[in-house]
Amino acid sequence: MTFEWAHSKPDPRTEAMAEAARAEAAGNLDEAVDILRRLAAIEPEGHEPDLAVALTNLGSQLSHVGRRNDAVAPAREASEIFRQLTALNPFAFAPNLVSTLHNLSVHLAQAGQHGAARAAAAEAAAVREWIRLGFPRGF
Repeated sequence: MTFEWAHSKPDPRTEAMAEAARAEAAGNLDEAVDILRRLAAIEPEGHEPDLAVALTNLGSQLSHVGRRNDAVAPAREASEIFRQLTALNPFAFAPNLVSTLHNLSVHLAQAGQHGAARAAAAEAAAVREWIRLGFPRGF
């Protein structure tokens, strides 16, 4: 018994539909970021974490659709928000900071900014170590 579908070539129509869906998702995430920015301006404590997550997702989606240079700004902004939140509550936000810094380093590398990518990766490793040691001193 052979499975022809396993050896068949991808259908260009299916690939085009998937690409359109990814582009639409990026647009939807951009809209979500705009809404969350407005909410965070009114009530930062309640909405900044969600804004940072949405920015992280936007950066990943932009990268996924080939807009690697555009992915850097939302990833950088998400990292900055999580830095500020980690300073206020490391137990709640330091793991998010590690993840966003990792994502930022990937986006920077994909955009050809290798020095900045190494710096973001090093910061992620330092925060990860700080977590492992149990937050020995202030952030």
